[in-house]
Amino acid sequence: MVQRQKPSIHMALMALMVFASVLFSFLWTSVKNYEDLSSISKEQSSKTKSLSSFESLVKQNFVLSSQTVPRAAIRKETNRSESTTKNDNAKKSPSTTHSMPKIWVIYFPQYHPDPINDKNWGQNFTDWISLQKSPEKNRMGYEIPRPISGEYYDLRDVEPRKLQGQLAKQYGVDGFIYHHYWFYDRTHPGPNLAAPLLNMLHDGHPDVPFFLNWCATKWVNVWMGKAIFQTIPTNKNRAITLQEQYFDPTEDMVKEHYQWLSQFFRHPNYIKINNQPVMMLYFYDPRAIPILKELRMFAKQDGFDGIYWIVGRSAYPDGLYDPSHLDDKKKNWIKKRMQTRDILPSPDESPFNQSMTYPYPLDYIDKNFAVPNWCLEGKDPSVHNPFPQEGTGVITTFDNTPRREYSTSTIYNPDTPENVVKRFETNLYAALFYQKCCQRPRSTLDDASDDDRFVAINAWNEWAEGMAIEPSTTYGYRWLETIQSVKQRVQQETCSFPRT
Repeated sequence: MVQRQKPSIHMALMALMVFASVLFSFLWTSVKNYEDLSSISKEQSSKTKSLSSFESLVKQNFVLSSQTVPRAAIRKETNRSESTTKNDNAKKSPSTTHSMPKIWVIYFPQYHPDPINDKNWGQNFTDWISLQKSPEKNRMGYEIPRPISGEYYDLRDVEPRKLQGQLAKQYGVDGFIYHHYWFYDRTHPGPNLAAPLLNMLHDGHPDVPFFLNWCATKWVNVWMGKAIFQTIPTNKNRAITLQEQYFDPTEDMVKEHYQWLSQFFRHPNYIKINNQPVMMLYFYDPRAIPILKELRMFAKQDGFDGIYWIVGRSAYPDGLYDPSHLDDKKKNWIKKRMQTRDILPSPDESPFNQSMTYPYPLDYIDKNFAVPNWCLEGKDPSVHNPFPQEGTGVITTFDNTPRREYSTSTIYNPDTPENVVKRFETNLYAALFYQKCCQRPRSTLDDASDDDRFVAINAWNEWAEGMAIEPSTTYGYRWLETIQSVKQRVQQETCSFPRT
């Protein structure tokens, strides 16, 4: 009996072990499924929170004053956000994409009363008076833009500057280039038209990155009509000096200038490259070089690594404009008027970190900018681009009818608003793409500073010369919308060599 019972016990033990193994496997699978479901739930929750945060961001940042931005603009921002994510992921592969250059816009702080303007043009004069007195249309029959709000702001006030900052952020403007007027004049030294900038230091608006552009030139009245003290008429061949600029300051005078600048350099929004506050010299003048070097010295003594100097030159951008279609007579005429790179000092003597083709209304630029074929074909700029790194200026349009006699005004790019904006869009795209993909790098494009590759647009608010990308009666929001759409488009472009 005992011998017959042994197999049964053995089989029972085996069955028990099999059952235990199956039970353990079932329990382990259940635990893993629970963990997976929990992970999925957390991921869905995270996505929901992320979407909720984005919707909240849209609601906060896409409502301007009492006007809500159209749904199309929100869709554009969604696409931009998705594009940015793709670009961030693509940065893991340096050959497929490069960081975006900056879009900076030149900003004029002159819309407030100032002693020099009072002396030259009358008490409490601003350019708003010029605009308000101008005819509805210029001599070619095109409308003269005016603020869409109908308000002629005083930039000493915080509200218009706050709104400008909101608009800039909303439409993809990376920063402002503020005109800075400082005269080394013994009878009238120091800053002018600076009240809005000083107020910005205290109230923080516009709350966008910025740097200063020193307009180291004398003021003459070729740009406008007859000053109130004039006894002879103005014409293009006779310039009456309104404010003199000198280039023989003492060290103390330059130090005073630096001390005034330093309050801006320390502002958290001030643009710096490698611990160097960025400054621009509006127009190349060799007489200014000793002053620039001395300002840089004071910056180093102040704890910075110097000043990053950009110099404007009156010229077309070499890599984007091909003048080969012009005849020899026209080319020679241009050479006499244009500031070529040859006029700049040698690298050993130059205070400049780089130059910029300043966005003047140059009548000899008679066709749109175009990305060079070698760059479109994906060839390496370190091999195929013969030009040193340089910023690119892009002008919107130009019409100084508000400042001049009706029959003698200068009008650049006269056309319908649709065609004018289309030309700007073409030029901005070419300039921005060139800065992103075609610049000859110092090391590699991916290692280049975001802020040393840029496009500068003229202008945010030069209303008396028709150059204002702020919303207007003529263009609406089209300038700003174009900036936003072009930026999104270039963000999605790749710069692989060869490009795919």
